[in-house]
Amino acid sequence: MAGVNLSITTRNHPKIKKVEIELGANGVLSLYNLWCFCAEYKKDGILSGMSYTEIALASDFRGPPENFIEILLG
Repeated sequence: MAGVNLSITTRNHPKIKKVEIELGANGVLSLYNLWCFCAEYKKDGILSGMSYTEIALASDFRGPPENFIEILLG
């Protein structure tokens, strides 16, 4: 069974803080959901071939897909 390993310091990582500031707690949950999606379907973590909308759907992100992707890439 695939899994996602989180360090106890993950919550303090600058990228997590940025996602929370920009998108709120639901943005952080969406990032976690994306990690789970990758653990199950994209084990190499490469999302090429997926549109922003498909990535947002895989993440259960509720908002404009571009917002989510831009924050993750920034």
